Amino acid sequence: MGGSRANSGEAIVRWLCDERTTILDYARRQDKKLIQLSDAEVLKKSVGIVTPFNKQAKVIEKLLQQHGIYGLTVGTVHKLQGDERLLVLFSSVYGENNKANGKFYDRGCNMLNVAVSRAKDSFIVFGHPEVFGVGADGSPSC
Repeated sequence: MGGSRANSGEAIVRWLCDERTTILDYARRQDKKLIQLSDAEVLKKSVGIVTPFNKQAKVIEKLLQQHGIYGLTVGTVHKLQGDERLLVLFSSVYGENNKANGKFYDRGCNMLNVAVSRAKDSFIVFGHPEVFGVGADGSPSC
């Protein structure tokens, strides 16, 4: 099964930084209680980042801090269990060079289902498109 995995995590952090204003505006339109809060608090209450690997969570947290973003919930699905966010970003970690069978989500759908269910409004997957989809044996991924 191997150990914890990670990649650079740059895409998810870059996207969050690029879309920050749009996310803040949208969150405040969806929940009027957020209007009075600081941008940092709105992000903290509205965005969660989920990854199947602790190592990837640490990489993403460090990058967020380097970009001045603190306090977001970043971790495995267990960290968001019982909690919801308007927007959940999912870092699959698997990239173009990891197309082989045996991904975490092909061993059971529970983890991915929990991650999706934490999103009140939107669930965005960051990962190479060829990693997801039909398996080599023709069976679908979860």
